[in-house]
Amino acid sequence: MISLIYTYYNQPKMLQKQVENWKTWTNVGNLIELILVDDCSEVPMEIPELPFPVQAFRVLQDLFFNNPGAKNLGVERAKHSWVLITDMDYTFSERNILDLCSMSKEPETFYYFRAVSYRPHKKVRHPKSTMLMERRTFKNVGGFDEDFVGNYGKDTQQLYYCLRYHDYKEQCLPNIEIKQWMPTDISDSQVLVEKDNSVNTKLLNQKIAGEIPWIKDTIRFPWERLT
Repeated sequence: MISLIYTYYNQPKMLQKQVENWKTWTNVGNLIELILVDDCSEVPMEIPELPFPVQAFRVLQDLFFNNPGAKNLGVERAKHSWVLITDMDYTFSERNILDLCSMSKEPETFYYFRAVSYRPHKKVRHPKSTMLMERRTFKNVGGFDEDFVGNYGKDTQQLYYCLRYHDYKEQCLPNIEIKQWMPTDISDSQVLVEKDNSVNTKLLNQKIAGEIPWIKDTIRFPWERLT
């Protein structure tokens, strides 16, 4: 069974598009749970009624680019042994989810996917922000280092580095093709922030060099359960 984790920040249009897709998932039953984490949005997240279990949470402190912290919260509250961590602009089909639930998964491996944009229909890079792994794997490597919160970028590269450093294997699943919505399709599909990653690039290099320690102190903000 899998916990599917999405973070949300002022993306009501994109969430509605996701809900339209999720409502068609009539065969997953209790194979999955959906975890939604509202990262202290100005436009609060509406909690959908779906044909499978849903947990929803809200971060109560508006921290700049707290996406890694919100994902840590989602994993912390996950009930299933495998977690599928992604962003609001990526969509899975029900077939994708059923295949992921039924496939034989290696506990020492984390999985990633190829993504295709809706329009035009072209291949997108393998999104590092979307991956499937055991929950204990995520916890073993410390999850997302929340020292990166407050500045943009390099949080997914940090998690990838830590997974590889601890000798976890990575594997692409070419038969699981996910879809990505672009801002030209849905205006709020992606969180619009100033994408200057220079501060976090320096921080990542310092941590890799051992100049600054990796931090496993996660969820440094107040939050509440919505469901």
